Amino acid sequence: MSLDPRPALPQELVDNVIDHLHNDVLTLRACALTSRHWLPTARYHIFHLISIWTDMDLTRFLHLLHHAPHIAPYIHILSLGEFPDTWAQDLLLLQQLLPNVNELIVNNFDFFDICDEMLDFFYNHFAGIKSLQLFGCFVENAKDFVDLLYAKPNLESILLQSFHFHEYPDSSTPVESRRALPQLKSISADFSFTIDPIIEKILIHGSFPCLHTLDLEPVMVLNDFKSVTALLKEVAPTLVNLSIPLRIETIQDTAFEQIQRLNTFSNIPHLRSLHLHRLELDKESTSGLLPLILSQLQPSSLNLQEILVECTCNIDVETFADFHHVQWTQIDQMFFDPHFGSVKILTFQMRTRSGPHASEVDAFLGDFRAQLPYLENRGVLNVVLVPGVIRRLQPEGVYTWYDYYCVIIWILTSFAPRRIFYPPI
Repeated sequence: MSLDPRPALPQELVDNVIDHLHNDVLTLRACALTSRHWLPTARYHIFHLISIWTDMDLTRFLHLLHHAPHIAPYIHILSLGEFPDTWAQDLLLLQQLLPNVNELIVNNFDFFDICDEMLDFFYNHFAGIKSLQLFGCFVENAKDFVDLLYAKPNLESILLQSFHFHEYPDSSTPVESRRALPQLKSISADFSFTIDPIIEKILIHGSFPCLHTLDLEPVMVLNDFKSVTALLKEVAPTLVNLSIPLRIETIQDTAFEQIQRLNTFSNIPHLRSLHLHRLELDKESTSGLLPLILSQLQPSSLNLQEILVECTCNIDVETFADFHHVQWTQIDQMFFDPHFGSVKILTFQMRTRSGPHASEVDAFLGDFRAQLPYLENRGVLNVVLVPGVIRRLQPEGVYTWYDYYCVIIWILTSFAPRRIFYPPI
């Protein structure tokens, strides 16, 4: 171990090198033992995230904090696995010992079937966190979920995956006025959160003065765009990044009419990044969706820099002739408008059931680019062909291989021992 009080290298360079090792725990431990000048940066990455899944994890972690309390300030992210009510007192103690936690990750937890002490932990502690991620969690109803959010007034980011309600709201449920989430900047949610009228009951009637990122992908079932449109109108003044699905199973023949009638994508003045998912270009009836959306964006698109259009085609694609029904000329001409002058990259990601033969891929991509000459000459066009990969979720009640995969992973991880991320320093 080096005892030289002065680092051999500039501290900025040391920090930069160690930052690149943030996922390599063994090497970070070696760095921590090499020099006292390397120790703070190495500790920052080693203890930045603590993951607790088992009773042994919890016991060892509390033991570490008792004997090395100087470690606590390095911990910023706390990840909790499926845990029993018997952890309640220990978790309340953790909240006192970890002053700098700003992100809480909760896995496979039912907020409805828990003891009062555990409710107290989630609703009345870690009030200062900036990020909340819930994976495979349940709450009783939308009101309880909203109460959970507003108990964290400093929230900047919400991520929900496989999130469920025991009682889903219906259109007759009255909406209560809610406090604002003044710091919330990012919402990312999956299908269970975007089923109408969940959006309406939870999000629309909140106040999000700083929201700039909205990610509603992937979505399993979305009855119509009414709630999504209302949400976009609510957050449009500050929205910068938008990711949204276009074609969802049974609504595919009605989405065009709804978007046109509701003017879903208009008046988003600060939008810079737009990701449109699951646009089905293999169907002539839906080929006008992209021009429609671009026409709605056009008047307020002065800041738009990146557009990603993910095209899912449940057909065997042989040549570009399979897409001749798409209004390519109209799409290309729309970008002549000065409002789209800030666009730096337009990516078409073509996902097909099967693609052209390997020897014909270049010809396919060349034909694609030839349909959009203005964009090609501007140097902003990017075309990606992904044969054999179609992200196509099934209608409600139909299970896919991914559903079974998630169940298997949940079973395995529930019984497998977890590694808690800290070394004997």
